[in-house]
Amino acid sequence: MIKYCQILIVSLLILLFSACTKQEDDRIIIASVGNRQITADEFALAYEFSPRQITQLGREEAFDMILAGMIKKSLFAKEAKKRGLLSKSFIQERVNYFERAAINRELFLHHIRDSIIINNDEMRQAYKRSNTTLILKHFVSSNKIEAEQISQGKISATHVSLLNNGKNLKIKDIGEVDKISFNEVNQEIEDLIYSLPLLQLSEPFFDGKLYHIFYVIDKEINRMVTEKDFISRKSSLASAIRKRKEHYTAFHFVNRIMEPQNLIIKAESLNWMSEIINNEHKGTANLQYLGKNEIQSISNNKSEWMSKHIAEFKSGSLSIKDFIETYRMNPIEISYKNLLSIRKSLENIVAIYVRDRVFSDIGFFENLDKKQSVIDEKIFWEERLLANELKKNIFNNYKSQSLDSLELQKKYNREIESLAKKLQAQTKINVNRKELMLIKTSDEGLSRKVDFFAKHLQ
Repeated sequence: MIKYCQILIVSLLILLFSACTKQEDDRIIIASVGNRQITADEFALAYEFSPRQITQLGREEAFDMILAGMIKKSLFAKEAKKRGLLSKSFIQERVNYFERAAINRELFLHHIRDSIIINNDEMRQAYKRSNTTLILKHFVSSNKIEAEQISQGKISATHVSLLNNGKNLKIKDIGEVDKISFNEVNQEIEDLIYSLPLLQLSEPFFDGKLYHIFYVIDKEINRMVTEKDFISRKSSLASAIRKRKEHYTAFHFVNRIMEPQNLIIKAESLNWMSEIINNEHKGTANLQYLGKNEIQSISNNKSEWMSKHIAEFKSGSLSIKDFIETYRMNPIEISYKNLLSIRKSLENIVAIYVRDRVFSDIGFFENLDKKQSVIDEKIFWEERLLANELKKNIFNNYKSQSLDSLELQKKYNREIESLAKKLQAQTKINVNRKELMLIKTSDEGLSRKVDFFAKHLQ
């Protein structure tokens, strides 16, 4: 068994979604398809998932094509429900996954983003640091006594580069040094080194594993400090500070929620999966997603393994089947370098999936599933999945007729086009082009929701 108390992978949480702060009454309706209303927020999300060859067209043409696609998906989804496709378990499982993802975003907004306050003094301090580059030496020790002796100048130590940023220098009579700029190291280290007097060794700084000692040799002023320049850079400085604060707050939020869960990853299941994947990809250097062959091998090889737990925690468990289904919707790259790296990658992925499940359970408890933004996105994904399943069924019906590939594609395309026209003729459709053309997208600075959701569905 491998016990996890602190697997703090928070990068997926550090996301900004300005559109989600709107109140329900502020929803802008851009189209109606029967009794189904399509909102501006839904369109903005659909825009992010649209191919670049569409979004790169002129604004009007791109917007019209994307909305037409949304209307078509809505019509097909309704038809799919009539044909009983929503009853398919995998459709409902995927809809539930995306609902939970939307809930997690709202949880982040409520507990992390909305709690962040940035004051003018913080921005002025950040501005001053952003105009200063530090030239410093960095020493490391795993032993507290030795670290204190280095700090007191009683023993010498070899410089260890703090960052691999390509800015390292070699100075005559001094040796190798680092050039450190604002926002390149974590907040605690930055506070320490920017407040450290020149040519003075710092007290040992313990990061939980190692002791760090710093020695600032010089401070380079990069530009003149002026009020006008400060004002012009306030927005970018505030963004950098916010990102740091959100990361810090999220880190502690994850720790506070996950530590009591007492997460245990089951070694037997983990080893079994690792060996299957390793047999498929021995010695591959690059990070890669699990392919369909690996997923199929795990799903089909000894089916009794599917019900075995790969993780257990206070509020639930995660089976190998749960892992595979989640991976289909939220794939994460794996290191195939060797069996150990595969195993480590799987450990981290399992921890992420458990974390997301625990967070969304909290969100349900806080009634975040009742928020209109969550409801809208659940509908968005349900329609997308149902429309795709309907088209897949139509394609498979023709495929069973043993047609050649060219004739198969022709018949399928005709059927899809005919069905779309039929459904449009049977449905009252209204479009508010004025509101449509006023929508801001991520190309115009709107925060991207797509960064939160998995973009790959296998």
